[in-house]
Amino acid sequence: RSIKLATDSIEIVTDKPIEFGTKDFTISHPQIIPHIQDGQHIVINDGQFSFIFKKEKSKTFLVPLNSGTLMNTKSMNIPGGDFPLPAMVDNDIVGVKLASKMDADFIALSFVRSEIGRASCR
Repeated sequence: RSIKLATDSIEIVTDKPIEFGTKDFTISHPQIIPHIQDGQHIVINDGQFSFIFKKEKSKTFLVPLNSGTLMNTKSMNIPGGDFPLPAMVDNDIVGVKLASKMDADFIALSFVRSEIGRASCR
């Protein structure tokens, strides 16, 4: 699935299946949406695409700042964003348990925001 970007806003859908041919998409952690500020800058696909986050009543949108074709499963970065999310998700915990079982020498964590995040791995 891909979305051709132009000047139209793209709706972020969290509560229904995406319909074929629509210009909307989902994100893997929709629980961050209430914490994103209206007007927040968002980059996708390692900065290839830039957007402005827009809230309108109960809907949320990304307004593209450049054009191109956005493919699925691309990374999203919210510069300056501070979200009350755990440092590790369930899949990370499974990986840490496996590393411990296999007697790994070290475990690397990405995007740790606080001592609490580091402590959760220990």
